[in-house]
Amino acid sequence: MLALALVPVGAPAHAAPAKPKPATSGFPDHDAQREKVLHGRVRASDPIVSTKATTTGTWSDKGGRLAPVFAPDPAEQMWFPKADAAHLGDGTVRVRIDPGGGIDMSVLLRQRYQGDPPAVLSGYGLTIEGDALRFHRWDRGMVLPVGPEAKIAKLADRSSVELVVFMVGPQLVATVWDGETLAQLATLVVHDTTYAFGCVGVRVGPKHDPNGAVTLVATMDAAKHATRVHAPRRAPLYGPRAAEGTTPFGNTRYAWIASKDMKRLPKDLRGARQATIEDRALLFLDTVGFERLRRTGIEVLAVDSNTAWSVFDQPFRRREGKPPTKAGRGFVLDDAYKDPALVEGLLRAYHERYPAITALVEIGRTHQKRPIWALKISDGAAKAEDEPAVLLNAAHHGSELLSIEYVLDAVDTLVAGYGRDPRVTAWVDGLEIWCVPLVNPDGNHMFVHESRFAIRKNGRDSDGDGHADPFEGVDLNRNYPFGWGEIGSSKKPMHKWYRGPAAGSEPETKAMMELAARERFAAAISFHTFGTEVFSSYVVETAKDMKPDLSRTIAAEIAAAAPPQPNERSYKAGKTGYPVAGTDQDWHLHAHGTIAYVLEGSHHNPPLDVRTQAVATTRPVWQALLDRVVKGPWIHGHVRDASGKPVDAVVMIEEIATFEGERWTTRARDGRFARAVPRAGTYTVVVTAKGHEPLRRTVKVGKKPAALDVTI
Repeated sequence: MLALALVPVGAPAHAAPAKPKPATSGFPDHDAQREKVLHGRVRASDPIVSTKATTTGTWSDKGGRLAPVFAPDPAEQMWFPKADAAHLGDGTVRVRIDPGGGIDMSVLLRQRYQGDPPAVLSGYGLTIEGDALRFHRWDRGMVLPVGPEAKIAKLADRSSVELVVFMVGPQLVATVWDGETLAQLATLVVHDTTYAFGCVGVRVGPKHDPNGAVTLVATMDAAKHATRVHAPRRAPLYGPRAAEGTTPFGNTRYAWIASKDMKRLPKDLRGARQATIEDRALLFLDTVGFERLRRTGIEVLAVDSNTAWSVFDQPFRRREGKPPTKAGRGFVLDDAYKDPALVEGLLRAYHERYPAITALVEIGRTHQKRPIWALKISDGAAKAEDEPAVLLNAAHHGSELLSIEYVLDAVDTLVAGYGRDPRVTAWVDGLEIWCVPLVNPDGNHMFVHESRFAIRKNGRDSDGDGHADPFEGVDLNRNYPFGWGEIGSSKKPMHKWYRGPAAGSEPETKAMMELAARERFAAAISFHTFGTEVFSSYVVETAKDMKPDLSRTIAAEIAAAAPPQPNERSYKAGKTGYPVAGTDQDWHLHAHGTIAYVLEGSHHNPPLDVRTQAVATTRPVWQALLDRVVKGPWIHGHVRDASGKPVDAVVMIEEIATFEGERWTTRARDGRFARAVPRAGTYTVVVTAKGHEPLRRTVKVGKKPAALDVTI
């Protein structure tokens, strides 16, 4: 046989022929004998498969193209095939996607969703959003990334992409390929032992192009249990029935080791965030760090994704359980952040030290029976005085520890300065100042002592299992009646913005509303973190503001009173940074005409030295509001009958137009009203009461408040 070898020109005569490179490498071929097609088709010549499905939202299925039909305001939509082959643990899932103009899609894996239609997810998902590829894990609706992220090159130029996920026990391997050329585009590998079995599905988010479609969904069950539709429910993550050995969320690993083993740590792990409690040490690691720890041979006593905030906060642990320390005319506040016990201890200490100008009042109890405390500060605090009232509150969201500090600083400033500082004395003598440093004690306790995932919500046991975990509860600043149920909140109990089962349903919300109904606050600030902004009302996008926008005018005044904050930004007055409804400041304005604000501080729980700076530089904001009520353009007065008894009357100002059905009434106990005006000038006060003709009174307001008493 004659063999011919072609040698390239210029190459040495002894050079070996170049080996041709394959067009693709390692592409997982479709195995028609083992893979079950649930939707679409593999090849153009194959018949189109369509499967019955459980869905959220509306989906079209035309010619094998499965696509969401978005409403005008699209939200996420889900599709779960009902076929037995959609339920698997170990195996392969193959999905082909036509990207359209942009992808926001997840291939859902081992899902144990709740609801019909599906509402709360628990399981994994491989997500493409834009050009980013990530694994996520859903735990009862809460989603967190698992493992690293990969980028898909030139995704916008591709007419088709194919995703193949291999699942073997805790190992999940995803590869992404060009659906036409079969060129490999990306690979991700993660390890997570939480979910071993569940349903396959598809989820699309609001950024997904409606022209994009799924053209293939196929599964291959490697464990021969494709008919196992129902799996035992996973034990809860937290509480008395929590399963031991629960796999951590995402990349997070909290590893406990013996304190004596700290010296054996490799140098690259000694810099990990750590805390020592008695004879144990806790390391905050990522997946790589945890794997390195295990390979050292050091015994890992326990590992979890979750720990209490306080574990890593040594100042709090030193301060916990101890009584307040006197400092001058007040108490030390900047030695630690606070939990409910420390807040209550401080309020009691202030009241015991200044009983003549303070009243400690329990205004309500939480789901978990914790008291909600208010400290009233006034020259005659023991009685209900005939004076305008102002509210300073904080920690509607329990994890916002810095917000508590703002209100405690106000308490300290007021009681320590009374009788010494003429400005402070004028406030305390002329106002009833209600300070509620901790509106959400349950949420705060859970964050500080149980779970760093307890961020916004209260202690409602949403699923009725006898234990409130960090994913349950209600966002109290979505629970107030005005605008409740509109945008910026969620009806899903596990959502971070869950608005509650009804407007004003929560005991904390009820306590604040009942206090406001009694006092009819002239002004209020609700402290939050973070953003360096003062939000005026209304923040509900569909609500029409007063004209002139008095709330915005005064917000600009008080924001300008503060110097730059520790983050080198100055407070700005404006509307909220994102659409939101059911907030306390909107309800206060609508219900009672209270000039109410949300103040977003400069930081979220910064180091204590920054905390002290933030408190000091924010102090002028609430002080400017008190000045505005006591000294600035305002109309204060009463409506009484001929015998001097208070009358339940509506008091409005003709020159300030309202558009949301506002009816601002007098305070029940004394007939008092307080109506802000934008500037000095002449105003017409209109008083209406049942059984009486409307009365109009002209009031000239200068730079100081004007008084108007009306007899009807």
